[in-house]
Amino acid sequence: ESLRQRQECVDFLKDEFLRPQNRLLIFSTHVVSTADTFISLLPGIEGSQRGYELKRLPVLNDLREAQGLIPAWTASSFSWCARSAALSYEISRNAIRPEQKVKDCSDLQDKDLRDALSGVVRSALLGEGRVVLPRWQVLLDVLKDGTAVWPPCYLQTVFEVLAGAFHERDFGPSCRSIVSELTKLEQAKAKSGDAWEGVVIAAIAMRLLLLEWGEWHPAGDLLPADLCGSRFGGVVEDATSVNAAELWKKLDEDGRLQPVTQAAAPHLRSRTAFLVVPRHAQFKQYDLFVVVVPVQGKRVVWGFQCKEGRKNPDGATAEPVDVDLGVWLRGEAKAKTLNPRDWRVPGDTAVDVLLGESLKEAAPLRWLRQ
Repeated sequence: ESLRQRQECVDFLKDEFLRPQNRLLIFSTHVVSTADTFISLLPGIEGSQRGYELKRLPVLNDLREAQGLIPAWTASSFSWCARSAALSYEISRNAIRPEQKVKDCSDLQDKDLRDALSGVVRSALLGEGRVVLPRWQVLLDVLKDGTAVWPPCYLQTVFEVLAGAFHERDFGPSCRSIVSELTKLEQAKAKSGDAWEGVVIAAIAMRLLLLEWGEWHPAGDLLPADLCGSRFGGVVEDATSVNAAELWKKLDEDGRLQPVTQAAAPHLRSRTAFLVVPRHAQFKQYDLFVVVVPVQGKRVVWGFQCKEGRKNPDGATAEPVDVDLGVWLRGEAKAKTLNPRDWRVPGDTAVDVLLGESLKEAAPLRWLRQ
């Protein structure tokens, strides 16, 4: 459609429904909410005394009901589309592809690019829609309380655009890691556990990214307190080690867990946080680690186990080894029957805090483990 046609449509809506008295307009995007005020959808009516009420489109809460709409999809596939019935249906029939909706950011210079990344991360974790670039705000959904949330399909694509803009410098590799994890929501096989693992890794990676802006938003007691005041050293992956002891030996030999230097004073080093993700299919006991490396002294290592289903593999609750603390991310269901030794087992509410606003809304564990 042409710009002229768009303007004619806007003028028609204003003249027929917004300016005259005793008129009512019901407006639907058919996908997700595209703005948190109706005025931003129809510019030029500032000062109008008309009120508006914003309602979300229906969200799927029952997997059987969802699969009645799209039988071939898994719980994680619907999570990728924020459990929005309309968005899921449109994407399933290829009427919409996220990459068609996300505008490029190659025009941004370094500081603006960093600010754009910070805004995306803060919005995904904290629900602050106003910090997002205007060109991307139309991709957000808005809850009743005004919290802005990202459908993961759009969040993934925005991180992909940012990764391309950063290339291999600065935050490019970390953005690509988040893209890789969010992609699991769309592609993971049912009951594989990959989707839940991807959600957790993406959420923690975003929290660690904010360290580069001097921000630390604690997630209850599910992340080390030592992260406060640290720098982020990036996501470290290893595909050869099969247990934690072997992993630490290899990473130490390769020098991949070193405190980063300060740009203003290259001779100084800062306490540095790393997200370590083992990629060997047979890696024992853990799915990811958060490591805080001080300039001097002993590093702090927390190991995380992400179990999506209700049944635990043999030996899964063995005492955590080669870490300072083990965190079992599986929620409250039947947690008492696990009796895991020396594992921290949070409930669903605590896990939601860790995930942040967007991912807890789209992909809560109670939905994925159906």
